[in-house]
Amino acid sequence: MKQLAEFAPKWAISMSEAKKRLAGQSELRKALNMNADEAAKVLCQIAEKKHWRYWRTAKSSTVDKGYLKKAIQARESDKLKKVLPYRQSESRWAGEANVSYFIVDKGQSKLRASSHKSWSSNGKWSGTSSDHSLYLNPTDTYEVIGGLLTIFPKRGDKNATPCTWYTQGKGFAVNEKIGFLVDGYHIEISEGVPTLDAAKAHVDRVKARTAKDAAKPDLLTAKTVHKRFGFCEEGIANFCEIMGINPKGRYTREELGALIENNPNAKRFSSYLVKMGVNIAQ
Repeated sequence: MKQLAEFAPKWAISMSEAKKRLAGQSELRKALNMNADEAAKVLCQIAEKKHWRYWRTAKSSTVDKGYLKKAIQARESDKLKKVLPYRQSESRWAGEANVSYFIVDKGQSKLRASSHKSWSSNGKWSGTSSDHSLYLNPTDTYEVIGGLLTIFPKRGDKNATPCTWYTQGKGFAVNEKIGFLVDGYHIEISEGVPTLDAAKAHVDRVKARTAKDAAKPDLLTAKTVHKRFGFCEEGIANFCEIMGINPKGRYTREELGALIENNPNAKRFSSYLVKMGVNIAQ
């Protein structure tokens, strides 16, 4: 595999990055009797070995900060791809879903999404590649809360903090929202809710209303869930897409629980389902 080793860096890389490094190397793959996925997987393994070999021989005083940063970014990119809750490319013949994580020392943390046209290695088929890039300042962290990627300060109370979150936009695009995270509720900044204290008061009112309405036997719809439980409309739409539920449907709590109980993504929304009085066996 010496030919492939020439394309491997001294840091761990994702499958998507490996494919990029091997783009246009059809003759090499042919010589090795490998398809694109097989060659990319081997390249990832070679890069991983180089990664640990480097750390075993390098002295702490000579560690390359740039290398360390790239190694962290590669590993975090793979983690992010597993939890990213937004629409990604599922093209089989051409195109791929690219997810990247970048550490930024200055500037605001943010998620960017775009797409571009891609072609198969033989140039016969076209497809669409999606690109999601998370730029995270070391002072911030992120978490998928209520099916929405949410960025907030590392220091502070996660149950009451300013935050930025993203909803699914048109195609592969995402929409940025700015506001507050209070006990799992995303509250967008507005004239009625200009401060964190105002957001806390708003959530207290929602909780009081929820306690009364959770046991009511009427049907659940996107509209009633939004009005009675205070969940944002974008989050409800995202929940429906991830869980494969008709957003225009009407369900009893038992019917909704039966629809999603075997869906592995249901755990992401467990706290919200409990608030609505929906029980699922996980």
